[in-house]
Amino acid sequence: VSVGATSGEPLNPPGGMVAKIQHTVFFKCPDLVSSSDDYKKILGVLGDFNKLPGIKAQFCPAGSKTTDKKGLLEQVDWPDRSQEFTHALMVVADDVASLKGYLHSKEHKEGWMGAIGSYVKGIVVFDSDLAVPFQPSKDTLLHVVLFKMSKVTDDHEKMPELLKVIGEFNKMDGIDASFKRIGHDSMSKEELLKAVDWPDKAGPYTHCLTVVCQSADALKTYLHSDTHNNTETGWVSKARPLFDEAPPSIILDFPLTMTAGAVEMKVSTKKPVGFYVRSAASFLKGTEAKEASEGREAVEAKEAVDELKISGLGEAINIAVAAATRAEADGLGTIVKVETQYPDMP
Repeated sequence: VSVGATSGEPLNPPGGMVAKIQHTVFFKCPDLVSSSDDYKKILGVLGDFNKLPGIKAQFCPAGSKTTDKKGLLEQVDWPDRSQEFTHALMVVADDVASLKGYLHSKEHKEGWMGAIGSYVKGIVVFDSDLAVPFQPSKDTLLHVVLFKMSKVTDDHEKMPELLKVIGEFNKMDGIDASFKRIGHDSMSKEELLKAVDWPDKAGPYTHCLTVVCQSADALKTYLHSDTHNNTETGWVSKARPLFDEAPPSIILDFPLTMTAGAVEMKVSTKKPVGFYVRSAASFLKGTEAKEASEGREAVEAKEAVDELKISGLGEAINIAVAAATRAEADGLGTIVKVETQYPDMP
């Protein structure tokens, strides 16, 4: 558990901790049918992935839980920039050793490649730091963009401007966003690939924009927002001059179904401390599924989270501290960091 006041910046791991690895794989599998027996075999292997130490994984076609890629793009009124990629495998590894173990496992080399290999017409594999919480609800979507921006290093003069826009995205309702270069922690792409003993399958792509959207409506609002599109201050205006070549990116939208990374619980003075104490306990212990009854909707089961960030602004900071302290006192977790940040004032 970490606790503090935040300014909308992307989540970073608590002090002394290294971020988990977001292993993003885009596939071109135009002939893979979700209702087929082969797809069921692929999902069976996916279940095996989730039994590997330090690994969480999901696989699905582009689109949402209720519509395909074309239908979702029509719903959010946005052009198709998927470059004909059709499916996404998202793997979160706890560390380099876990990623290497997954890549070289029998489940991956034999089970996965045997199940999906004949369908694959193209692939891009991209490793970066996980910097947004993967905490799905019924309608949560991942909007993942891989960019060709080879000149943009961590200390590039334009990086602060890019990250400032990411901070603005994170102030939007239902949105969590991050922008990360390829590689892990202080490791470059080449250093990470050497460490896991795996070939480069990222091609010319160098950076990843990951946006967790709580619904298709949140995704549409994000895409059409001034923060995204403003010709002087928006994301497009800041990022476009830094692109290498056309097409500059691959954009894929798909459901988020797995839980990984630090989940953030934002507190306010609108509800009492007890409410947030119970909420923190629910996050850290998990919840069981409940059937609909007496006019109440059914509740889905949720796994316990590994990391919980409790944050508040102004007078709510004391509530955040109280909730974290109670969670630690009840043996649900350990407070690893207390941090105060100062939001930019207009």
